[in-house]
Amino acid sequence: MTAPSRHRWIAFGLAIAGVLVAIAAFLLLDELAFIRGRKLRLVEIYTNRWSNAAHSPFKITPPPPAEWAQIPFWRRMLGDAPVDYVVLGAGHTGEDAAKVRQWFPEARLYKQTRAGLLEFTD
Repeated sequence: MTAPSRHRWIAFGLAIAGVLVAIAAFLLLDELAFIRGRKLRLVEIYTNRWSNAAHSPFKITPPPPAEWAQIPFWRRMLGDAPVDYVVLGAGHTGEDAAKVRQWFPEARLYKQTRAGLLEFTD
């Protein structure tokens, strides 16, 4: 009687490893697409409709380090950066806030009013 070949297990293990690597690559590509979308939204914030910490004419005291915005480490490794807050100008609706929250879930949202800045609530 012949012993079973060890090559069969190696081939099976390589197939499973290939599937796992393909799944991981797909998930990373999805994260990269999300990060690219965030970067495009940051350009929109910087140039058009909204304001954030980098180009802010508003006097918002930064939060203490324990309350800084956090993003997952894999997004940081892929080139993303956390956004602490976004200021929506006067006239923006809850729909705009929902879009900003979708792209920047870690950010605090403020709205500009005649009385100053207020934290945005729906």
